[in-house]
Amino acid sequence: MSDQPVSYSVLHQRAMERLGPPTVLIDHAFRIVHLSASAGRYLRHVGGEPSHHLLTLVNPALRADLRATAHEALKKDQTVQSKPMPFPDGGQSVQLRIAVSPFHDTDTSQHLLLVVFEELHGKNGGTAKTKQELLDLISSTDILTVLVDGSMRVKWFTPQAVRLFDLKPADAGEGRPLQDLPHRLIYPDLLNDVYESFKSLRVIEREIKATDKHWYLTKIRPYRSADDRIEGVIMNFVDISERVKAQEALREGVERLRLIAENTKDFAIISMDPTGHVTGWNRAAELIFGYSEDDMQGQTLDRIFTPEDRASGRPAEELRLACEQGHAEDERWHLRKDGSRFYCSGVVYPLMDGELKGYAKIARDLTDKCLEDYQQQSVLERWKETNVLKDQFIAIMSHELRHPLNLIQLNMELLARSPEIRTDPKAVAALDAVRRAVHNQSQIIEDLLDLSRVQTGKLKLQVEPVPVQLILHTVLDAVSTQAREAGVTLHGPRHDTDTANLIVHGDASRIEQIVWNLLSNAIKFTPTGGTVTVTLAREGDEARIDVQDTGVGIPSEAIEKVFTMFGQVERHTQGNHNGLGIGLALVEQLAQAHGGRVRAQSPGEGLGSTFTIWLPLAGHESPQEDHPMPSSSGTLEGLRLLLVDDSEEIVSMLATLCEMEGAQVHTALDGQQALELLESFDFDILITDLGMPVMDGYTLLTRLRSGSRNADIPAIALTGYGYSEKAQLVGFTDQLCKPVPMKRLLEKLTEAVTQRRTA
Repeated sequence: MSDQPVSYSVLHQRAMERLGPPTVLIDHAFRIVHLSASAGRYLRHVGGEPSHHLLTLVNPALRADLRATAHEALKKDQTVQSKPMPFPDGGQSVQLRIAVSPFHDTDTSQHLLLVVFEELHGKNGGTAKTKQELLDLISSTDILTVLVDGSMRVKWFTPQAVRLFDLKPADAGEGRPLQDLPHRLIYPDLLNDVYESFKSLRVIEREIKATDKHWYLTKIRPYRSADDRIEGVIMNFVDISERVKAQEALREGVERLRLIAENTKDFAIISMDPTGHVTGWNRAAELIFGYSEDDMQGQTLDRIFTPEDRASGRPAEELRLACEQGHAEDERWHLRKDGSRFYCSGVVYPLMDGELKGYAKIARDLTDKCLEDYQQQSVLERWKETNVLKDQFIAIMSHELRHPLNLIQLNMELLARSPEIRTDPKAVAALDAVRRAVHNQSQIIEDLLDLSRVQTGKLKLQVEPVPVQLILHTVLDAVSTQAREAGVTLHGPRHDTDTANLIVHGDASRIEQIVWNLLSNAIKFTPTGGTVTVTLAREGDEARIDVQDTGVGIPSEAIEKVFTMFGQVERHTQGNHNGLGIGLALVEQLAQAHGGRVRAQSPGEGLGSTFTIWLPLAGHESPQEDHPMPSSSGTLEGLRLLLVDDSEEIVSMLATLCEMEGAQVHTALDGQQALELLESFDFDILITDLGMPVMDGYTLLTRLRSGSRNADIPAIALTGYGYSEKAQLVGFTDQLCKPVPMKRLLEKLTEAVTQRRTA
């Protein structure tokens, strides 16, 4: 050991050599002039002439990054670091980062470069790699992102950000102030929002328009570092132009519907808040009731009810029933502002959005029609007095309810064909909800009419051999969608030879109606996750059908009332499914019309129910062969069509829908106008309403068939009263009940034209 003192500068140099990161000192030609003891593991000697060139000696895995980093350091004359990179070291992979720093020695006037090899150990290396990968991922997306530090200077941005900001690559390194950064956003509060987000540590979200008319969802939020310090603010901009455009189209469509509702003359449309106070009163309401919108704004509907109805609490009862049943219908006498009485048909719907938002009432003045039908006498009193008047009342109610349902159905068909609507999932879901509601209301009307026909002996059964098992599987397929949407599992009867040969003599469509009502009822009153099971067996000389559910059950004291017309039993379900009490009454009547019987059983509330039908067997006859319907082409291209209806709204919308399918459409508002067109032009098919002023549909067809031109064209009757035997007698080839689904109408049109061409 030498006794000669050693200077601390030399000791410092030795410590750096042993403990510091490996380094290499090179000149601008990349020749090695000195290297630390530990730098050798990143270099290797190659065969051939000896070299001092660093790029020749460095490990090939590091060569490209070293070259790029060194050149950038020379160009910028400042320290430059490479990205972390994997480097094999003794069978393991370590993260390595290369830093190159220009070094100007004033004593020797030499210009050199110091190359530092820094191994990133443990968490820091992984964090750096993850952070870089995250930044690379964000940069590769279509999201526009700008990061500013606490002094509001640009720290980082994605390449896409240049679409909105005048940014250059150097702006991030130089820390360009945000306030000096030009942008293309119509956003005068941008800087204030950034300051506010940084100061209050809250997220600020806005929809902002740019000068190129694009819309952006802007989110401004504080930026936290890995050690949970607030280092700045990050701004994200997502292009939402297509969504804004779709929302605007939807708003315009809703506004058009609102204008139609406000300006219709036949139907009073009234909106109310949850307490029953008026918030909307259209022009038709002013004409029908005599009160202006200013008169009724903020008022209840008590003033339009008669004194006796007010005394009995009918206005509040109507709202209560609407909430409990999903709607409340009535036909009763009302009061105008001048004190005169008139007869009005109305329906009230609750407006729900998770909770009650208000009510909508649709009403129509039926005074003239009722006074004609019932010879100026009180409709309500006559309806209570005789069963005949009850049937007429049901028919009129059916007709008047079908008319607004038909308008809703046709408006829905028009909206469904709009490209803007088809691309908006919320609008499509809303249209599906309307479609289901129209179908359900139409089914209630059909059940009510059928029940009336059975009770008066007017229902005629088309009796033929009917395979019961085939009927069951047909109906199970029909209700499968309803069950799936309700979260209910269906189990059908097993396929075997014993049940396959069970044949009854009956009307196939009516037996389907019986089974459909029972299955639909079971699904309706079975909570999500429950099951509905259908079984078929022979019991003596009868076929026995059981529909068993795991639903809410029936109280023992209510079992006897389930088949009573309007005898609705209170059954507590997840939703509001209580109806009018018509379906099960119709099931019993139809079963008895076939010589059968029906029974309901339930162990009690919450324990499910079983409905059983027995139908007399006809033996083992084979069912009649099915005759397939003519296939529909799905288009009306070139079809010459005449539409006749006394409602301008219905005939206009129906014509538009048919024209969208390629038909050439003429329209008329009564039978006389239609006859004039039929005598002047050739048509392929006629569609006409039955009940019209001037000349009704029956007279129109009678005169058409007795003429010469167009006398043999197919004619389809539109009716709001249900199936009409008279229409068949005068020569109509088919009938459709309102509301008319467009799909059904297209099937009928193509069927009629195909039959005519093949005849």
